[in-house]
Amino acid sequence: MTTSSRLLAALLAVLAGLAWTPAALAAPIWSPAVSLIRCASAASPRVVFPQADPFHAGGPGAILWAGAPADCNPADAASGPGVGIAEFEPDRTLGPPQPLPASRAPRLSDLSAASATGDGRIVLAGSLGSPGSASGGLSEGLAGRPFTGALRLGGPSRPIAMTSSYRGDVGVASVDAGGRIELRLEPHGTPRFGPPVILTSGSSPVTGLAANIDYRGDAIVAWEAKGSIYVRVRAATGVLLPTRRVAASPPSGRLGVLISDDNRAIVAWESDQATTTSAYLAISLPGIHFGRPRLLERFVDPPGVRPAATGLELVRLAHEGVLVGWTGLMNGHLVIRSSPVSLAAVRPTTTVSDPDSDAMLSALATGPRDEVIALWTAAPRLAGRPDFYQQRILAARGSGQPSGMTKFDAPQVIAGPGPVATPEVAIDPVTDVAVAVWRNRGRNPGIDYAVRGTKSAASIAGRPADGRHGGRGGNGWVLVAEIALGGLGALAILVGAVRRRIRRNDERRRRWTIWMPSTTRPDPQVASDP
Repeated sequence: MTTSSRLLAALLAVLAGLAWTPAALAAPIWSPAVSLIRCASAASPRVVFPQADPFHAGGPGAILWAGAPADCNPADAASGPGVGIAEFEPDRTLGPPQPLPASRAPRLSDLSAASATGDGRIVLAGSLGSPGSASGGLSEGLAGRPFTGALRLGGPSRPIAMTSSYRGDVGVASVDAGGRIELRLEPHGTPRFGPPVILTSGSSPVTGLAANIDYRGDAIVAWEAKGSIYVRVRAATGVLLPTRRVAASPPSGRLGVLISDDNRAIVAWESDQATTTSAYLAISLPGIHFGRPRLLERFVDPPGVRPAATGLELVRLAHEGVLVGWTGLMNGHLVIRSSPVSLAAVRPTTTVSDPDSDAMLSALATGPRDEVIALWTAAPRLAGRPDFYQQRILAARGSGQPSGMTKFDAPQVIAGPGPVATPEVAIDPVTDVAVAVWRNRGRNPGIDYAVRGTKSAASIAGRPADGRHGGRGGNGWVLVAEIALGGLGALAILVGAVRRRIRRNDERRRRWTIWMPSTTRPDPQVASDP
C-alpha cells in the first residue's frame, strides 16, 4: 500500500469514528423536558402523527393544545379562545407554536380529541363557542395549512370517542342533544365525513364511549348506559348490526374496544362500586357474542385517589398483537399493569411501574417496530394520601417477544416532580421517535414536551423547560454530549492510526538500513582486498 493510500485509509477511519461513535453510544433515552409554550390557560395537549399504515407516515405531525389567545397570544386575542399548534416539519424539527389557522368560522374553542387520516389531515374535536358549551364540532386540515370550518355535531363535544384505522379511516362517536349515539365515518381517500349513523334511541344517559375501526373499514362503538356495557358494529358495507350487551357494570367512563377481521371484538373497562375498583376484559365469539367477562384485577381504592383517574387502555400493536393496560394495586400502592391478549386467553400480567408511589396510567402508544410506550403519572404520599402537586411523569418502552409476551424496559422519569398533568404520547412511524406532551401547572405554567430517540434531543427538542421554546435548534447538553463522544471516538482512532504509522515507518527504516547498498567512498587508510 502506498503512503497516500495509508493516509486515505487513516482519514476514512477518522471520519468513520466521527459518524459511528455518537450513534453507537447514544442509546434511545428521553430528552430533558422542553417548554413549548408558556401560557396559564393552555390545556388538553395532544400529539398526532398521521400514518398511512403502521410503518408509513401520511403527513406531518403536530402538537396541539387548547388555550385562550388573550393569555397565550395577545396578538390574536380578538379571536377568542381557540386551539394552538406546533407542526413537525419535513426534517422532523418542531416549528414554533401558533394559533391553529382556520379558513373560515366556526372555530373550535377547546380540544377534546385528536386523530388523523391516512393522507395526512389532522382531525380535531372540541366545543363551538365558549369552552365546554353544549355544541361540539369537528375540524380537519394538514399541519401548517388552514383547517376547515368546524362541522357541527348534534350535541356536546364530551363524551366523545375518536379512532383511526391502519389505512387512515377516521371514526367519531358522540352523543346528540337527544342522548342518541351518533357515528360519523370518513373512509380513507374521502375529503369529508359522511352523514351520522344513529346507533341508539337515547333513552338513557351515556357515561362512557369508545370506538375502533379495523383495516377493512368495519367500525365498532362501545358505551356505558343503564348500568351495562354495550357494543354495536357498522360494517364496511354499510350494514348496521344489532346492539349487543357485553356485561353489567357500574358507570366509570373508562373503557376500550377493538374489532378483528374475523368479526370478533374485545372490550376492556373499569367499574367503580363504593371504594372498590375492578378491571374487566371480555372477548367475543364470532358474530360479536359475549360470554362471561374476565376479571383482571379488583382492589380497594387507596385514600385520596379518585377512581376516575386510574386509567385503562386497550391497543393493537403493529403486527396485530393486542395489549391491555390498567392500574392495579401492589404493596398498598397503585401500579401499572399490562397483559397481552389473544382471542383465546389473557396472558400473564406484567407490572410495569415500581410500587413506591401511586401510579395512574395515562396512555399506551404503539409504534412501527411492534413496540408500545406506556406513559403514567406517579405521586408520592403526603399524610397518607397521594400528593399530586409533586407527581412525576414516567415512561417505559415495551417490545413484543417470540413468546407473545411484552417485555418493558426500566421506567424513565421524563418530568417532575411538580404539578404536571394530562400527559399524552405518540410515536412517529417513520423515525420511531416517541413524543410525550403534558401540561405544566407550576410557576411557569404552559405546555411541555420530551422526545425519545437515538438523536431525539439534538434533532427535535429545543431549550429546557425553564427557558423559552427553541424547537428548530438542538438540545444543547445532549448535542454537546454527542459531539464530545464523537470527538473522543475519533481521537482514539486517530491516535491508534498514528501509532501504527510510526511503528511501520520505524520498521521500514530498519529494513532499509539492512538492505541498502553502501554508497560511501572507502577510507584510504584502510587496506583493500587484493
